[in-house]
Amino acid sequence: MIDVYLLPGIDGTGDLFDPLVACAPDWANPIVSRYDNTRAASYAELTDAVVDCIDTARPYLILGESFSGPVAIGAALARPEHLVGLVLSVTFARNPYSALALAPDGLTAAVIRTFLGTDARKFFLDLGHASDTLNAAARAAIDQVAAEVVLDRVRAIRDVDVSTELAAVDAPVLYLRATHDRVVPASALAHVRSTRPDVNVVEIDTSHLLLQTHPEDAWQAMAALASCRGEDPPPAQPRG
Repeated sequence: MIDVYLLPGIDGTGDLFDPLVACAPDWANPIVSRYDNTRAASYAELTDAVVDCIDTARPYLILGESFSGPVAIGAALARPEHLVGLVLSVTFARNPYSALALAPDGLTAAVIRTFLGTDARKFFLDLGHASDTLNAAARAAIDQVAAEVVLDRVRAIRDVDVSTELAAVDAPVLYLRATHDRVVPASALAHVRSTRPDVNVVEIDTSHLLLQTHPEDAWQAMAALASCRGEDPPPAQPRG
């Protein structure tokens, strides 16, 4: 069995991994990371917290979703023992938003508060691919996080660049791309490809909520990644 560490999006709750965990195949032991949403934390601090939880006596995959891509990259580099592969889902290795780098904090805060308080979230996250239940779960997850903590995470995105770390990860890299992603632009994948020409890209016809709307496809891609590393997981059949 392979441990699969799941690092959450900007909500940090880990709750949105429920659909992925529910259909985990027999070869995978999903372990959901949940961030402390009561205080701000840097990417370095989040990475250290994740690294401390990894059991390097067992083979493992590490998956970073959206905001957590840089955390997954840093953790994969710090704990290479028994690392089967790095999975980047709808994410980035450096700030993918050029406008964000130029925006003053006041404007950034205003935009984030507008996003958190309106149906703009549905426009960016859903695009008609998610059920009402999933949309409600996404709203509930982000509503658990104080606006100031979300803003701090956006500031962290503005300043992040772990390209050098990504290039140094000694394991296969899988990138899961949503073809209708309105949150993370295609330029983020282009940069990952330029940094890691060996990256395996799997494109799925969905919105930013890729892991939630197509969990079986995600597991199938991860099974292939594990096989490339010499592991031999059985076919990715859901648990009964």
